[in-house]
Amino acid sequence: MKIFIKTLVGETIELDVEPSTIIEEIKLLIKARKKIDIEKQRLIFKGIPLINERTLADYNIFHQTNIYFLIKDEDELLSIYINILGRKKFLINAIASEKIEKLKKDIQEKENIPIQEQNLFFCDQKLGDNYSLNHYNIESDDIILCIIFDKYINVKSGDKLYKIRYNESYTISELKNEIHQKISFMKTAFQLKYNNNILEDDKTLKFYGISNNSTIELIQLQNTLLRLRNGFCERSKEITNYLSYSNMNKTLIYKIVELEESLKILMDNKNNFRAELFPVIISSKDQKIHRSFICKKDESFKVLENLLYETYPQYKNTENIFTVNKKVIDTNKSIEENDIKDNDNIIIQIKEK
Repeated sequence: MKIFIKTLVGETIELDVEPSTIIEEIKLLIKARKKIDIEKQRLIFKGIPLINERTLADYNIFHQTNIYFLIKDEDELLSIYINILGRKKFLINAIASEKIEKLKKDIQEKENIPIQEQNLFFCDQKLGDNYSLNHYNIESDDIILCIIFDKYINVKSGDKLYKIRYNESYTISELKNEIHQKISFMKTAFQLKYNNNILEDDKTLKFYGISNNSTIELIQLQNTLLRLRNGFCERSKEITNYLSYSNMNKTLIYKIVELEESLKILMDNKNNFRAELFPVIISSKDQKIHRSFICKKDESFKVLENLLYETYPQYKNTENIFTVNKKVIDTNKSIEENDIKDNDNIIIQIKEK
């Protein structure tokens, strides 16, 4: 069958094709005649832009049909609408030659929707990350549909279950920050447990095999401390083997499995706690550092600092600044002297080496 390609200057290109011919093949035929690259071609039928992967039959284009031909400007600035299904519609600017992946990054910056959760559609076709807006004949004032497939994990705290949105590239530290934001009453320090393993802050959810609808156990550190305070530590499930003696104060140091290596309970003469213990959090504003600790009032802040750098050795720097409640901490003084209290969030300002 024959179809006719009409240009804006009045020229007509006659092509022999079949109903099963795809639009991209039509563009290749035009390229052979006019030496115009496929990416610059725009074909219109009844006001609808034709998509490369569709056939002529898909658009009901048959014998002696007229199709209109335009040349696209790769540097054209487009103003397009993003319609987030069930949420909102907004305008965004993009260069016609930019790839869909770049558009997704712009949507992430504007609406805080992770790229992995975005599914973009135009004229009922899903847009591929490696193709340009020109490839899909997208122009100014066109509407792109954004469908978000949310992923959730279950966080169990006691007898309650909470759904937390996530993506698998999250670190455990980022997940903890998400939990702090979503569960309004969660003011105490906590640890996360999955498949009987305590989750380390710098590892990702993917590393632990945590996927959609997985259930993670949340352990509040304060509750663990209360159990220890109210009972003896002999053969307790939270205590493992004896680690070492301190020659200076003859104190036994025990490791609590649930609270990781940094949470060390100091005991005097194997039975009595020497000082009141309470949890604190040390974190950076960008959440690259996020760690929970158990401390006591009379110990030096240097103890916490050294434990922190054991976990994050790449950030060890004597010029780092620690603040609590907007006051700079003197690392040579004790916890009490720095006025650090139960469940305080200590901020570390990282100085580049």
